[in-house]
This record gives sequence, structure tokens and C-alpha cells, in this order.
Amino acid sequence: ATPALVANLASMQLSGMDFPNAGTEAVDGAYAANGTSIGPSTAGMATTSMGVIGDARYGEETTEDDGEDGDDQQAQVLLPHMEGGTTYFYPLAEEEPGTVGTNIPTNVFSGMPPFMPAQAQKAREGPKSYFASSKIADELTRRQALNFCQAVPGAEPVVEVEQYSQLYRLESLDSPSTKQFSARLFHFPSNCYKAMSARDGQPYCLRHIIGYRLSSTASMSLIDKWRKLVHPNVCSLREVFTSKAFAGDTSLVLVHDYFAGAETMQMRHFNAMASSSGGGMDAGSSGDKRHLPSGMSSSNMGRSSPLAQSSAAALQSGLKEPLIWNYLVQLSSAIRAVHNCGLACRVIHPTKIIITGESRLRISSVGIMDILTFDIGHTDQKALMQQYQQEDLTALGRLILCLSCNSLMALQNPMAAVDVLTSNYSDDLKNTVIYLLNSQINRSINNVMPMIGARFFSHIDALTCQTDVLEVELLKELQNGRLFRLLSKFCLVNERPGLNMEPEWAETGDRYLLKLFRDYMFHQVSDDGSPWFDLSHIVHCLNQLDAGSPAKICLESRDEHSVIIVSYHDLKRCFEAAYGDIMASSATMSEMAAEAGIVLDSGTSYS
Repeated sequence: ATPALVANLASMQLSGMDFPNAGTEAVDGAYAANGTSIGPSTAGMATTSMGVIGDARYGEETTEDDGEDGDDQQAQVLLPHMEGGTTYFYPLAEEEPGTVGTNIPTNVFSGMPPFMPAQAQKAREGPKSYFASSKIADELTRRQALNFCQAVPGAEPVVEVEQYSQLYRLESLDSPSTKQFSARLFHFPSNCYKAMSARDGQPYCLRHIIGYRLSSTASMSLIDKWRKLVHPNVCSLREVFTSKAFAGDTSLVLVHDYFAGAETMQMRHFNAMASSSGGGMDAGSSGDKRHLPSGMSSSNMGRSSPLAQSSAAALQSGLKEPLIWNYLVQLSSAIRAVHNCGLACRVIHPTKIIITGESRLRISSVGIMDILTFDIGHTDQKALMQQYQQEDLTALGRLILCLSCNSLMALQNPMAAVDVLTSNYSDDLKNTVIYLLNSQINRSINNVMPMIGARFFSHIDALTCQTDVLEVELLKELQNGRLFRLLSKFCLVNERPGLNMEPEWAETGDRYLLKLFRDYMFHQVSDDGSPWFDLSHIVHCLNQLDAGSPAKICLESRDEHSVIIVSYHDLKRCFEAAYGDIMASSATMSEMAAEAGIVLDSGTSYS
């Protein structure tokens, strides 16, 4: 995580703990609620492995200032800790004068905040609440695996295009509906691949237009606009180039952002066989007006083919209305951003709208139609773009109508589709769809916003709750990253074969204490001699070591000949000194090699 995000989450976590101000004098030992000293040996329990902290009530102790009048008193603010029904107060470490707030511990987790939504509160209790939820972890792991998936060797005729390699086909070759629709939409057959970029090592989506020759670069002005467009509901266009890597012909390749685990709207909500029968959606998205209704008049709605009449009975209520409004909000936001840039989507179709997660939409394949259908002889490009923008609104209305009827066949019988919409959904949704489909008027996406109305607030509320959930999940893993870094440094020191020509470096001096601490932390056994494993014990020890707690522990050698009582504060001092020796030795070796003109391999051992 970035330092700014880590600092922000840490401040959010600690802001509710009401820690005392800095500059107070530290007191050795801990104090119970009745003022009884507990002693320095248990003072380290103020920072537990789970960071559980009691109510923000602090005790006070007055001390006399040796250099001033005896009446001057300084309040000693102590950190409370609840245990067995008794409140214990622990002093904080002393700080340099003039510093404020730097004594706040950062190795604690306060648990699930009470303002979290109900779905996140279910796992609030128990040890699982201190780790990221399995649902989020599994989804992110699956996406990460898809980022690096590769085709079977020999399965793809082309494995490298320009700086892109490891091509992996995203669209099935066995799907006739995919082939037919791609040919109708783009007027050329196309293939879609995932590929890794040699520039930044990130995956991208490559759209290969088969058999198209770029005869003019006049359309590149539109491509430059697409490359500058950044919107959360649009798959950004990165670059466009021609290549002879595919079967030796000069083909057009467009590069868009890749989103692992995404599926098209058609795959999620529609039957794949519905698109193979034609349907009105295919024509509307490609700009072909042969199947586009001129308006929503009764005469046009009444004319339908026998196929449409037979399919009317199959229309039924589709998605839940809140989900349709959710889709409409996202799509209208994306279309508004595109139209404001003087562009048109021209790909509002279920096969070109991808969904990630539960309901996150993105419009893909943008910019392709601007290249394939660019008319260099058209005198008024602005008027032509306005016509395309009107077609975007028509395509949006057709899409919402199909979602409400749960079928791409809905537009073959518009009268029956509107009846289904009227009987199962609100008047607001029906009026919005009718407005979008009415091509007799000059429509604007800005006029759709008032029709959505207060549902924008519901959408914002859902996004805010989701952000809160993800921040808490990240806050859980934030401490895991800190402990991992600490453990990595600890492993660099422990059991090191040698350092600076000292073969027994790891077995002598302060390093021997760290070796015993390793056994204390990882190699505990029960009374019968069987291995004893307790993750909370390991996390507790690492937290105490990282904080440099004054709590003392008993370390014992394996042969039981050496028994040492040492505090975590001393162990941290030994650990930092040993790690510093390794870093200094590594820097010295690098300087000597640079002076001698020797390039050291990253895997060379200096021991």
C-alpha cells in the first residue's frame, strides 16, 4: 500500500482511541485502577496481539518539578487496559520535547467499526474479523491468477505483437453468435486477446480487426480524444497500430484496458442463443437503421414479424428494478462523459458492456467504430457525431427494455415489451425508456439525469458503504504487511551462515538472544512434548518486538543449559543492531565492487 494510504488508514484507526498528548513524563511500571503498581514486567501487555483497548479513561499521577516550585505539578496520562474486570493503566514512552502525537502506537487493530453496514457486521466477532474476508480474498486471488493465465503452447498462431506478448484469446472460437455479431457490429471479423506489455508488465486487451487496412490517418484525431478520456465506467483506449504479425497481412490492432474476471452483460443476463437469431440490438449498436424503429408511435409498434409475434409470449419480467437503475446510472454517467468530449460510444450492446464484481459496468471496445466507419468525404463531421450520439441514446433505451424483459427478442415486439415494462416496473423507468427510444425529438443524456432523480443518492450510498467495507478490509491486512516485513528482516539475521569473515556470527553476542527468541516464538511445545501452535502467540510476540515493549520473557536454550530473562526492548535493540550490521556489510561490499569495476549479481552471496 502507498505511504499516503497507510498513513490515512492509521490515522482513521487511531483517531477514535483518544490517546494522550506527547511530552509527558514516563513512569516505570503499570498501575491498576485503584493506584496499585503492577510492576514493569507486565507493562508490555498494554499492546496486545489484537490491539484491544478499553474505555478512554486515564489515571493521573502528580510529580514535583526539581527545578521549579513544588506546587507545579505535571499530569501523567496513562493508557488503560481491561483484563479480568480490572482496569490497568500503562504509561506511554517518553518523547522529545516539542513533539506532538508521535507516541501513538501503530501496531494495533481496533476491530470492526460500529458504523459498518449490517453485512460486514456479521463477521465482527471472532478471530476471522482480524483477517480479510474470504470472499474478497478469493475474488482478488482469482483475478490475479487470470492476469497471468497463458495459452497452451502452440494453440495460438501468434504469440507476440509489437511490445505485447503471451497472447491469450478471450472470445471463444466455437461461439457462432460471437463471430456473427462481431462481423455485423464492426463490419469486419475480429479477435480479442489478453496480452502482457513489455513496457510496464501489465495485461491489456488487444482487439485485432481482421482484413482491415488503414487507408487514412484522418480518424486519428478522434483516437487522440479517446486516449485522453478517463472514466470509471469506460475501458480506456491506450493505443492503435497496424501489424503484420497476424498471418502476414496488415491488420489493425486496438489496445484497451484489461479487467480480469469480467464477463459481458449478455453472458450474465441473457441467453447466448438469443443473439444468434438477429434481434434488434445488433443493428442498433452498429448504426445500421434497417431494424431501428423510427419512434415509439402506435403504428410502428404494431408492425411485427411472425417471429416477433410468436416470441411475445416468451417475454417476462427481467431484473430487479434497483439493479436496472444501477446499470442506468453507470451507463448514463459514461455516455455523458463521452458526449461531453465530442465523441459517441456506438457500442452500447450487451456483448460490449462488461461487468466486474456484482454490478460494476464498463463500456468496452470504444473507438473502434470511429476508425472503421470514418468518412473522410463527409463535410460536417460535427453533425455526423451528433447523429451518432442520438443513436447511443436509442441503443441505451433498447438495452434497458431488453433487461426489463429478460430477453434480447423484446424489440421484435415493442408493444408487448412495453406492456411487460409497464406491469412490472415503475412509471419512472417506463418514461425513461420511452424518452430514450423516441427518435422523433432531439434528446440529450443530460435530460436523463432528472428522470433518474433521487436514485442517484441510493447509488452514492451504496458506493460509500462499499468503500467503507474495503477500507476496513485493507486495514486488517495493513498490520499483516507490517508483520511480514518485520519477519523478513528477522529471518535475514537468524541462522545466517556468517558475516564479515565470522562463521559463528549468528551464534554469538546479541544474535544468540535472537536465536533463542526464535525458538520461544515458533518452537513451543506442550506438557507432553507435542508441538504447540498458537498463531495469536506468534502475532503477540512480533507486535511486542516491533513496539519494543518493556515486558520480560524467559528464553531457554535447547539443551536447557542457558536461561535468560530479557525484555522485548532489549531484543529490539539487539535485532536492530544485527540488521544494521548486515546492511552495512552489504553496502561496503557494493562499494568495493564498484571501485574494482565488478558488477555483482543480485544473487551473489557475500557471506
